[in-house]
Amino acid sequence: MQKKRGSWAVPPALLVLSACLVTAGCSGTKAGEAGTGQGAGQANGAKTEAYKFKVMFDYNVDPKGMSLTDNEYIRFLKEKTGVEVVLDSPGTAGYVDKLNVLMASGSYPDAFAVSDRDLIMKYAKDDLLTDLTPYINDTAKYPNIKKVMPADSWLPVTEKGKVFAFPYSRPDGLSQVVYVNKQWLDKLQLPVPKTIDDFYQVMKAFTLNDPDGNGKNDTFGLLTTNSVDNGARVFKAAFNAEAYSLRDGKVTPPEITPEYKEFLKFMNKLVNEKILDPEFPTVTSPIFQQKFKSLKYGVISGFWHYPSGLEIPKEVMSQYIAVPLPLQPDGQPASFSYPSLNRHYVAIPKTTKNIDQLMKFLDWAVSPEGMKYSFLGVPDFNYKETNGQIELTQQQLAPIHWSFSLVRNRAIDG
Repeated sequence: MQKKRGSWAVPPALLVLSACLVTAGCSGTKAGEAGTGQGAGQANGAKTEAYKFKVMFDYNVDPKGMSLTDNEYIRFLKEKTGVEVVLDSPGTAGYVDKLNVLMASGSYPDAFAVSDRDLIMKYAKDDLLTDLTPYINDTAKYPNIKKVMPADSWLPVTEKGKVFAFPYSRPDGLSQVVYVNKQWLDKLQLPVPKTIDDFYQVMKAFTLNDPDGNGKNDTFGLLTTNSVDNGARVFKAAFNAEAYSLRDGKVTPPEITPEYKEFLKFMNKLVNEKILDPEFPTVTSPIFQQKFKSLKYGVISGFWHYPSGLEIPKEVMSQYIAVPLPLQPDGQPASFSYPSLNRHYVAIPKTTKNIDQLMKFLDWAVSPEGMKYSFLGVPDFNYKETNGQIELTQQQLAPIHWSFSLVRNRAIDG
């Protein structure tokens, strides 16, 4: 069973910015206004220019060859809403550092996405961000936002009654699953591990006993990211070292508890015995996926939707099985703790032009129609609907598509 806690965001997300944004501030514009931006929208039957917004975005999924600047999803959203979202996401390294440079220079993007709510609140304290409260409360102009967004989704980015970012509140927020290489278990005749010590013994065998049969010492028991969001998090949860707790009447962070100390001792053992890949301090999310695909790792944790094949190939996932978390030392079931159900936040600098149009776009994105796009894609491209019946086409929904609508409302049915 899974649980959540508090209202804090997950570690920073990852993108870089384009030369345009570094050298000059850009704002949501139409052709003929300051800045750039062209497209097609419809107003009273006449063709009008679309509003174009340049957005630094938390996008770290393989686009699989699809263009970030010209694709079916951009064209659909532009026609539907009169807004074109121009994603600035050419890479992953140093995203936060470059965003900080951009914000300090005064060359602001129209909007940006980060997972770190503390960074949002820092910019808000520096008076750089738009207060979204008037837009949220204007239910006549923006009928969906207040109606469908969960009230608690705003809390991490709210201070003194002001809201400084729009949350992507994901319906699959309770996302982590433990995966074990079943082929390796079978080859080494090992049972599915249940306790922390079971996992240790299995991971040690995966490291030392050549489970892939190539005669080389090139396998590891555990793969984790440098932020331990994947892999090592399994054992943080198993040692009950993930969540804040109430101790002696005080709210206590996990890092100062005896349980956290035991977790660190266990991880130190995995490092010393090279059961954990020694390169883990450099393993970002994209590198994690690359390593996972190499089939050189026995235990990982990751998204529940990995078996879909959108991020990890199905031929890789076919070798893994999902298993329960290791039991806690006292034999009780363990569970992951989630700081928030928000994937990221989209903040809008105060300098952005035509914020009203951008907020109308976000209002549409969390509407039933927008959520239908978010989950199914473009009608007659990704799916067909006849008399209320949905039939998927052969054009598989690209993992890139959801990025262009920027936000979600958590509710699958809108």
